Amino acid sequence: MKSISRRDALKQLAAVGIGLTAAACGAKTEPTTGGSAPAAATQAPAGAAPAAPSTAQITLRWDTSDATDVPVMLKMAELGSKLFAEKFPNVLVKGEPPPENSRQQHLTEMIAGNAPDVIGQCCDTLPFWAEKGQLLKLDDLVQKDISAAQVKDYTPAHWNAFANTRAGRFAMPMYMGTIVLYYSKDAFDKAG
Repeated sequence: MKSISRRDALKQLAAVGIGLTAAACGAKTEPTTGGSAPAAATQAPAGAAPAAPSTAQITLRWDTSDATDVPVMLKMAELGSKLFAEKFPNVLVKGEPPPENSRQQHLTEMIAGNAPDVIGQCCDTLPFWAEKGQLLKLDDLVQKDISAAQVKDYTPAHWNAFANTRAGRFAMPMYMGTIVLYYSKDAFDKAG
């Protein structure tokens, strides 16, 4: 059984999410580092013995906010957790329904250190949280785990919506919705 720390589990979950997102967009993904921690995290200071990986069970909370169908997202979280557990058996990913006012409640939880580990959100919420320093900066993970061809699979507007010069890449696109406005041309013509 491969053991990893909570921090490394979060990084791996982010990498898996990046890979799943790219795969969902039709890109071919290559395996990531296979669960090994980044080199800087595994190197002990000169003369010190390296720390042994934790064998403790880790639970990562996944809030399914910004879902149009929360029960379906909870089912996807359950299925995704099983896939993740195949690679990291000591990590349980637990899907949670969103709270009533998820934006404010999650920010409060982030400040208190008790927010879900993975949160789906959108639009002005993510840049706001990123500007407050509450989101993991993903630039290094994207650089390491996503190819230029996979990035090109996104439309530029969709890819660029989740990064800025002050906060860096603060989220990965999950899906893209299309908003349509229907109107009666006859009614407008009749009204002049």
